[in-house]
Amino acid sequence: MSEEREYEEEYEGGEEEEYYQNGDDEGGDPLADWMSEEDPDDDGLGDFQRPQLRMDFSTAVVVDNIPRVPAEKLVKLRGVVTKLFNQCGTIQENGICIPTDAAGESLGFMFINFTTAEEARSAVAVINNYQLDKRHQFHVFPYERLDQLASVPDEYAPPPPMEYRPRPDLGSWLADENHRDQFVIRYSMPGVGGTPAHETIVNWCERFAPPTQCYGGEREKAQGKAWVELYVTWSPQGTYLASLHIPGIALWGGEQFEKQGRFAHSNVKVIEFSPCENYLLTCNFDTTERAMIVWEVRSGAVLRTFPARAFEGGPPSLFKWSPDGRFIARKGRDCVSIYALPSMALLDKKSLKATGIADFEWSPSTSSCALAYWAPEQDNTPARVSVVEIPSRKDLRQKNLFNVSECRLHWQNEGTYLCVKVLRHSKTKKTMYNNFELFRVADPQVPVEMLELRSNVIAFAWEPTGDRFAIVHGTELPRVNITFYTMKGGASGNELAEVVTLEDKPVNHLYWSPQGQFIVMAAMGENTGGTNGYLNFYDVESKTILRESEHFRLSYLEWDPSGRYICTAVNQPIDGSHWKAQMDNGYRLWSFQGEQFYELTKDNFYQVLWRPRPVSLLSSEEKKKVVRNLKKYERRFERADKIASRRKARAAMAGKVRQKQAFRAHVAARRERLLARHHELVELRDGYDSHDEANFFVETRTREVIMSVKTDIV
Repeated sequence: MSEEREYEEEYEGGEEEEYYQNGDDEGGDPLADWMSEEDPDDDGLGDFQRPQLRMDFSTAVVVDNIPRVPAEKLVKLRGVVTKLFNQCGTIQENGICIPTDAAGESLGFMFINFTTAEEARSAVAVINNYQLDKRHQFHVFPYERLDQLASVPDEYAPPPPMEYRPRPDLGSWLADENHRDQFVIRYSMPGVGGTPAHETIVNWCERFAPPTQCYGGEREKAQGKAWVELYVTWSPQGTYLASLHIPGIALWGGEQFEKQGRFAHSNVKVIEFSPCENYLLTCNFDTTERAMIVWEVRSGAVLRTFPARAFEGGPPSLFKWSPDGRFIARKGRDCVSIYALPSMALLDKKSLKATGIADFEWSPSTSSCALAYWAPEQDNTPARVSVVEIPSRKDLRQKNLFNVSECRLHWQNEGTYLCVKVLRHSKTKKTMYNNFELFRVADPQVPVEMLELRSNVIAFAWEPTGDRFAIVHGTELPRVNITFYTMKGGASGNELAEVVTLEDKPVNHLYWSPQGQFIVMAAMGENTGGTNGYLNFYDVESKTILRESEHFRLSYLEWDPSGRYICTAVNQPIDGSHWKAQMDNGYRLWSFQGEQFYELTKDNFYQVLWRPRPVSLLSSEEKKKVVRNLKKYERRFERADKIASRRKARAAMAGKVRQKQAFRAHVAARRERLLARHHELVELRDGYDSHDEANFFVETRTREVIMSVKTDIV
């Protein structure tokens, strides 16, 4: 211990003291010679500005899934990437960074820095999912996404469960105990300051009684708003009521018609639901790339946008939905472009080739998906009609046609038959005539029958659930013929045969009942002469005219989904305030037998639409069986009708009784008031009492009047 202490004392006192003693003879700071005489705060950089640390990475993008290449190929990879991304904007100097491992091989991702954030966003939008080769598809995303990914915890923490909010029952109207149908009407009334007050009312159709209101926008009126300003339309199964507004589309549903979704697309002119109601197409005919938008109804997501392009100066080609909602298609130049839902990818990555196509229509059948199209004659190639199975693209049937001026495709509602109405011309093109090519699509090999009519054809319509069709033909109104045909005629029961012809009837439109058998033949339009508004209610089964009636200036006719009632209307465009004869505007309700039971007139009447029903779960044969056995259920239906009629009669009688009681109570109250002032009134009349019978003199006079004279010959 003593030796260590002596060593420490020698170290502490010896060398350090000697250093200070020898360092400066004048006793100054020994480090002075080594220190600068300049300002200690001066960093020696002069006017050099230090760069600011910029934490904005909005101009940078990350590119994943690039090829992994060795060091000697990095220059080539950099050149390929630079050429590709220069299409989206200007890359900063040294703006491409390709990370490598210790051996110099790229790690499969890279960073690119553009001059502006807009160029970076363009690179993400344009080059994301770019297919460089079979194994490498670029995934481009903003650099900020890395911070989001880095903030994700290593352990998953499930989010708290959302509070359950029951959705409105979108099918509540189908559970109506009286099996009533609904319809919506649109009209306007003069409002404050001359501004029209728009009314949109959903009504229940009552049996031979005025309709009762279901909902009329009371919720919106309480907020000082109009429920709808433009037009409305129902979805194919009646689940949603779609309203058109200037900013976009709104969907309504449930018992109180609560809002189910909004779709922002300004000035929409056309709206089309898919038959399954899962998707929606809107179109505003704009010149932008978003003129047509396909939406998913539940989520409101945009699946794809399209321009409203036209070919050869014609109108824009709109899309048409397949009956099952799996595909959507539109006509192109020499092709039909078919897109699969929900990916909206082109079916098999190519369009259906259809050289010279003029028009096409999907088959309504949901059991087998097919479409028919026709193409006019070109050079030495005849016109043709083709029926194609989708998605296999197999030709089910093709028919060549000659001397064709025009074709119209008419599918029967069940897709069993296809009628092609062909307008032909003679070789000199001076004479025109019609023939009908009838395809039996459900039969093997799809046989075709032909029906020729030399007279002018005005209208054609298939029976929705049967095998019959009707044709209006003749020279001109008001005297034309209506001929009914069946596809189940002849000796074999499977041949085309005429059923009946009605001669000299002033009609130009045909409206079959959704259940078949009954049809309304109407005269509509300006070229009907004095027969405008003529209605003929006809039973094809019994070949009987049920009733002939009239709705003057008729412009709209529609059956309800059950086939029990018909609505006719005279309407005008919403912007048609100048419309002539507004006093005729309104709608009427009729029974299927032609009996009118309600009428409403409104000067500014715009729309009336029946609410569709979902597709029946019964097959066609099961429906026919129910009709054949309908007599078994007649008593039950008659009993229910009597109960309903008695209930309505009792309600009407109760209302009259209440009115009578209220009137009698009012009279009694006035009488009591009169008696209370009796003495006052007598004094005002100087003691004369008008209620005292002693003040009256009764005189009886008898006069003979000859009521009738009868002469008997004796």
